[in-house]
Amino acid sequence: MMMYALCLSSIIFSILCGTNSASVSSGTTGPYLVAWDANSYPSVKVLRQNKLVWFSSPSPDDSIITVVKEKEVVVQSGGDYNFDDTVIDECSKATFKSLNVVKTGGMPIVVLSGDLCNNDTFTLTFQSVATIENYMHLIFNVTVNTNYYNRLKLVYGCDENEQFYGLGVQYTYLKMRGHRVPLFISEQGVGRGVEPLTAILNLISAGAGGNHFTTYSRVPFYVTSLNRSLVIESFEYATFYVPVFGTSVTIEINATNIRGRIITGDSPLHILQSYTSYTGRMKPLPTWFHSGAILGLQGGPKIVMDILMSVNKTMGTLKDVVGVWLQDWSGQRNISGKNDLPRTGVWWNWEIDQNHYPHWEDFVENLATMGIRVTTYINPLLANITNRGTPFQHNYYDEGISNNYFVKESNGKVWSGYSNSTLVDLTNLQAYNWLKNMIIKNMLANNISGWMCDFGESLPLDALLFDGQSASAFHNTYSAAWGKLNAEAIQDAVKMNLLSAKQASEIVYFMRSGNMFSSTLTPLFWLGDQLVSWDHYDGLGSAIIGLINSGMVGFSLTHSDIGGYTAIKVKNQRIPFVTYIRDKELLMRWCEFSAFTVTYRSHQGTLPDENWQFYSSTDTMKHFFRMSRVFVAWMFYRVSLIDVATDKGWPVIRHMAFVYPGNTELQAQDLRYQYMIGTELLIAPVYKKGANSVNVFLPQDTIWVHVWTNTTYNGQNKWLNIAAPMGCPVVLYPSSSTTGAQFVDNLIKEDLMQACSN
Repeated sequence: MMMYALCLSSIIFSILCGTNSASVSSGTTGPYLVAWDANSYPSVKVLRQNKLVWFSSPSPDDSIITVVKEKEVVVQSGGDYNFDDTVIDECSKATFKSLNVVKTGGMPIVVLSGDLCNNDTFTLTFQSVATIENYMHLIFNVTVNTNYYNRLKLVYGCDENEQFYGLGVQYTYLKMRGHRVPLFISEQGVGRGVEPLTAILNLISAGAGGNHFTTYSRVPFYVTSLNRSLVIESFEYATFYVPVFGTSVTIEINATNIRGRIITGDSPLHILQSYTSYTGRMKPLPTWFHSGAILGLQGGPKIVMDILMSVNKTMGTLKDVVGVWLQDWSGQRNISGKNDLPRTGVWWNWEIDQNHYPHWEDFVENLATMGIRVTTYINPLLANITNRGTPFQHNYYDEGISNNYFVKESNGKVWSGYSNSTLVDLTNLQAYNWLKNMIIKNMLANNISGWMCDFGESLPLDALLFDGQSASAFHNTYSAAWGKLNAEAIQDAVKMNLLSAKQASEIVYFMRSGNMFSSTLTPLFWLGDQLVSWDHYDGLGSAIIGLINSGMVGFSLTHSDIGGYTAIKVKNQRIPFVTYIRDKELLMRWCEFSAFTVTYRSHQGTLPDENWQFYSSTDTMKHFFRMSRVFVAWMFYRVSLIDVATDKGWPVIRHMAFVYPGNTELQAQDLRYQYMIGTELLIAPVYKKGANSVNVFLPQDTIWVHVWTNTTYNGQNKWLNIAAPMGCPVVLYPSSSTTGAQFVDNLIKEDLMQACSN
């Protein structure tokens, strides 16, 4: 890094003083200076206020632009994808020829032009732009003029010790150096590296097991430990790679042009604030939604009411229940098939199943008198219900087929996946409005207060879309269109006088899929379908990691299914290493984790009769609701942090490095299983089966107080092992924190400390 600093000083001096050789060219655009020196490496540098914010690779062996001709084969099953690329030809001989500054109506554009192989040419342009809050970003654009190559690699420099954070909602790692990260929306898969489960599922169906980097959300944005940041604005499939030991970054995209922006700031949170001023920020959650527990139940009114009465009997009250989440409002079905894990599922025909939920209006009204709201479920697919066997009012699948509303394969046939269902083509305005009206008429008009807004990952890359655009590019924006549709449904319901503005503001839907613009299109995210396991691939550990990563890419409000989702039992046999059934300990530890997120919502999972549930035993139920009260006890702080998220884009849940950006010793640690809530609470959930303690890294220069025991720990940039018996997860706060003291007072007032006093 010292060598770069010396070279940088020389470049700055020679450009500003005019004493450098004729080979150096430069141009300014807003506060940015772009310099090119054909005789040095890095040959291209971008500076802001004399700080190096972007530069080409310092190695003469790295071509800043490489073009590739590849043959791509994609095998898709539902929302799972398997990519098999064959390189046919490659050219890594980019040579810059000129630097020019083009005046425009806005900021000037600095244009670098050059040659590639076979008389192909390229341009690399930079232009400063202001966001709505007047943050100055630097847009870059690489365009290759070629009729032969179909892929592009952009290679640029980094410091050898620079850490990279972000790149979407990642579930296995927080540090991205050393990993080749695909930037693509898909199902996350089941297992994601847990063996032999992952390999078995991938053999059964391409991509079904996933891998360490399969994710529902494509957000090609990162922040580094040196406060550098970049976001890719192109939507085609891309990959990101920084070697473990190296000074170059490689972004490869399935296109011959790439557009993005360089974002600068003094800290990770300042950069995130600047970034979200461009992409948008999330709005505050309504108070009711995080004032207690939302119970994931199903089975019809009698079963739901029986469970609620059991809660009332055991707990002596229903005041801790603010909502029920009924995914089977449209009907329940048992799913099994060649490419499907056996499970309890939902009929994807988006209307109330009057047979399964008779007298829906009375049922919802009765729950409302108890202070309990109803939330449901929807996704952008529709199932063929012709042979359903129970009555229905509309066969939306048939309506969609008749009206040409569904996505078509490249051969012109309607695409089919997910147990004989198909996907609505959101580029068709009539289809878009048709699906939106289902939400308005069948959900919002029936006193529903929110819903899980599922899926959005399964658009085929070679689909024929109604409006003729490329499905390969639209694939990674489909989920944003799906989120927009849901937001518009609420707005339209107000215009139709079905809802008041106040009622509309209290509706919450939550999504798992998205892109960098999705934060303005959903009130809340959730982490999708975790396995009912402990591991960091697809279990509880992965949920903790995913939660932290979400905040680093602008998804400031995120939560998970309490207890996980995917349970597996093959042909009613408990086969070792491929059977996953939720046990009591996992559910109880997941409750502890979820009590320190922004939403406390349970899920019965795919095998509700096999999984351990919060109502499976008296002590489990008491633990579940005690942790819901712990969740409420820090609500005063959560509300203030949600307001900050709205104003600045700062997440409620924060990576330790975002709170202590100057602590290089902390940045060197593996901090996947601990996080900060704002700046005042340090959380370290138990994530290992049978564990009664956790290892916690405590930053220096802070005296930390244990919430449950009042024990103090001197933060010295060291790891400590801290006890965490069931019901007493590690929660620490700085001794000077009034927030921490208020939290403890609230716990005492609610009689929540006694369980940890022994």
